[in-house]
Amino acid sequence: MMPGQIAKFGNSAAQLLLGGLAALRSFGTGEKDRPAVGDDSRQDIRDLRDAVKQWREVFEHNPVMYFMVDPAGTVLNVNTFGAAQLGYTAAELTGQSVLNVFFEKDHDFVRQCVGLCLETVDQSHTWEIRKIRKDGSVLWVRENAKAMLRGDGTPVVLVACENITQRKEAEDALRQSEAYLAQAQELSRTGSFGLSPTTGEIFWSRETFRIFQCDPATQPNLGFVFQRIHPEDRDAVRKTLDRAFHEAEDFDHEYRLLMPDGSIKYLHSVARAVRRASGCVEFAGAVTDVTIAKETEQRLRRSEAYLAEAQRLSHTSSWAWDVRRQEFAYRSAELYRLFGFEPDQTDVPARAFQQRILADDFQRIADVERRAIHQGEPFEIDFRIARPDGSIRRVHTEGHPVKGRDGDVMEIIGTHVDVTEQFVAKEALQKAFDELKQSEQRFRDYAETASDWFWETGPDHRITRISEHADTASPVPTGLIGLTRWDLPPDAEFEPEKWEQHRAALDAHLPFRDLVYRGRDRNGSPIYVRTSGKPFHDENGSFLGYRGVSSDVTAAIRTEQAEDALRKAQAELAHVTRITTL
Repeated sequence: MMPGQIAKFGNSAAQLLLGGLAALRSFGTGEKDRPAVGDDSRQDIRDLRDAVKQWREVFEHNPVMYFMVDPAGTVLNVNTFGAAQLGYTAAELTGQSVLNVFFEKDHDFVRQCVGLCLETVDQSHTWEIRKIRKDGSVLWVRENAKAMLRGDGTPVVLVACENITQRKEAEDALRQSEAYLAQAQELSRTGSFGLSPTTGEIFWSRETFRIFQCDPATQPNLGFVFQRIHPEDRDAVRKTLDRAFHEAEDFDHEYRLLMPDGSIKYLHSVARAVRRASGCVEFAGAVTDVTIAKETEQRLRRSEAYLAEAQRLSHTSSWAWDVRRQEFAYRSAELYRLFGFEPDQTDVPARAFQQRILADDFQRIADVERRAIHQGEPFEIDFRIARPDGSIRRVHTEGHPVKGRDGDVMEIIGTHVDVTEQFVAKEALQKAFDELKQSEQRFRDYAETASDWFWETGPDHRITRISEHADTASPVPTGLIGLTRWDLPPDAEFEPEKWEQHRAALDAHLPFRDLVYRGRDRNGSPIYVRTSGKPFHDENGSFLGYRGVSSDVTAAIRTEQAEDALRKAQAELAHVTRITTL
């Protein structure tokens, strides 16, 4: 108990102590100090002696601790019961500082209390404080104290102490229990409440105030509660409460709060109707903030909807197979659609699914599943399904074994993917690829029979690729890589105009056709080459170079040259013949 808790008190056991001490003071300390008296006075003395004796008995054996201390705080007297309560004898405490039985941090408070008594002689005061027993344990006491003057005029403080340890421990336990309850309510987001329909009084715990975002200093009422309840839920809550009040029955409901910041809270409220001795019905209940659970539930529901839609769009189904029961533990809606069942046919047995798998494929699946269970390793396999409409669906499945605590596989979870369209597309792609290869080979055959080289140049017109016929006598292709066309022919300097025109066409990225120039074969013999080319670009239109073909036309050129020479010779012969004739 702190200094501000010191209070005056009226009649108490301390007054008995004070009265006895006053009698002792008036009686004196011995007969030799008393003057001669008559018979009446002797009787008074005997009566007084008896009274003092009775008071001493009360002082020593009354189940209240009595202390007498001087202004310095020294113990002048203590009763046997009081000393025993602290684990001492009266002799051990007498003459010692009373501070020895208090905690050091309480010494200033004790001095303040003693000082207050000395300042207000003959006035009683009370306070609560801890004391230390001889064994170090704590003793809570309620002290009643009063200062009085002795015969010589010096003050003395008389203290009567009541043991309140059990009460304090009960109060501490109650406070601790309340603290635990408050902490538990805060952690669980659950507040408690009491409601009296008769008086309209409402009691809220601290957590309930927090849930409703209401100042704990205010008195809650139903008007405020309905103000907080979401407008769409008010009628339902009002009907629930009206029925509960009228029927005096428990209620359990959920509703939303619309908070001042516009946010929504979801509450679950339960209450029990309690009938008092007076006949009145009151309700005691709890209200839980289930917002997080509700939002999680909504997210989960959306997630499940998204997953179901994603499975439908991707033709992917999920499942879980109970190894021990040999039954599905879980099947997604898409799995039903894949096998030709309606998703709402939840009672379809596993056997019905298995019967729609082609027999040859089912045996392969069973073998793979047995190995997976034995080895505990994931697997994947393809199989076919024959659906009631006669269609065949191709499925790719992947499974993952799940082991139990005993180390055995207890479940297999996996997916089925309908890959029918992909399979058909793959077959079509393979067919197209084969046809493309055949077409390419035909094109290559045509090209190789029509020309001797395929070539390609880069943006700088240097040769980057070249091929040839195996039986050609032309230069080795690898020796031409990196050269330009005009680096090859020996006639470049003799026919500069032709090559200037050709280079201008290349710089303009124009196609060219049937350019004939002279070159040399592998043996160094002169040959004639005819070439044609076309520019090519990337997807952005950037120029990448030329692609084209070249042919060895030496024989044709030489034939033309021979025919020209023959015609020339024939013309000259005819001319000579005419001249000779003339």
